[in-house]
Amino acid sequence: MKYAGEDNLDALVVAENYNNEIVAKIASNIEQSAKVIVDFGSGSRTLANMLEEKINKEICCIEPAENLKKFYENKICYDSLDDLADKSVDVIYSSNVLEHIKKDDEIVELFYQKLKQGGKVILYLPAFDCLYSAMDKKVGHYRRYSKNKIKNLFQNNEKWTVKELYYADSCGFFITLLYKLIGSKDGKLNINTLKIYDKYIFPISNFLDKLGIKNILGKNIFCVIDKK
Repeated sequence: MKYAGEDNLDALVVAENYNNEIVAKIASNIEQSAKVIVDFGSGSRTLANMLEEKINKEICCIEPAENLKKFYENKICYDSLDDLADKSVDVIYSSNVLEHIKKDDEIVELFYQKLKQGGKVILYLPAFDCLYSAMDKKVGHYRRYSKNKIKNLFQNNEKWTVKELYYADSCGFFITLLYKLIGSKDGKLNINTLKIYDKYIFPISNFLDKLGIKNILGKNIFCVIDKK
């Protein structure tokens, strides 16, 4: 398979504050004792590289796209979670990937199958279907997420415990809505605009999130779910 949004992945590399915040959220939920950590849908390996440096642990990546394999020389990378042994993984994290998968409930079941007891899933996902734009369509998004959608995905209380669930990037909600209304109709991201947003607006957004806006809205949604 080939990933159609490689140019957007390239553009997102310049969003240093945004990427650092995602990595910080993930890292804060990984215990020192965790040995097998999986990045599901690791793309160009941007976050995996950053996380490895932050927690000083090797990341096992899952990335099936042939046009992205060039980023994985001398790195652990599999095409599918099926390549991993059952009950062998401590943490599965994923950033902006589950929305690409039509039957996301089947992936959640696969997460459960591969995780050890007490293992966890950490997800960072696009939020609110009302923000669905040409960019979502370009890169093959089936949906955006809400708290209720996450709860429904992990609704089996005998299997899962939702530990954290909140929105992220509150200013991004309004910027994304503006992009949907008047932005590029081909779904491309403007690197210069992205740099300005990341440098000047995202820090404000992050501050507002910490004041409590994250409980109401955001461009993204973050969750941590434990396997029972």
